[in-house]
Amino acid sequence: MLKILKICVILLSVCLFVTAANAENVFSDIKSINKIKCSGTLVSGSINEYDNAVQYYTFKDDKIYSSNLNNLFGNITKPPKKVLKLKISDDYITFKERLYKFEGAYYKWVKIDRKTGEYVFNAKNDYGFFFKRANVKGTCSIES
Repeated sequence: MLKILKICVILLSVCLFVTAANAENVFSDIKSINKIKCSGTLVSGSINEYDNAVQYYTFKDDKIYSSNLNNLFGNITKPPKKVLKLKISDDYITFKERLYKFEGAYYKWVKIDRKTGEYVFNAKNDYGFFFKRANVKGTCSIES
């Protein structure tokens, strides 16, 4: 019985290693991407606008632009704004979005896994005397 268990563990580890080695790098060539579409669902929090979030990000001149917060909470006619604190590593793309209005400030901290396309963001709507938070998970794909 112990030998069968050892064989099963070895086979499982070989399968996992082969799967990890063959994993597709979704965002391997960052320079050729024009637009990313990210879809996610609310995991926890109280910001109802993120129940089924669909977010779009545009790449231009090694920078990322977004109009997501404007579309949700602001003036939708404004052009996309450059995201803040952009870091593109071999594994992740991370950045921050923000929108200041008279009634409050809206923030998003975004993390995109370049290998799997997993999309995670934490949001905060700060209204001065109280705030709301949200955690969203989903996936990203290259939009043509």
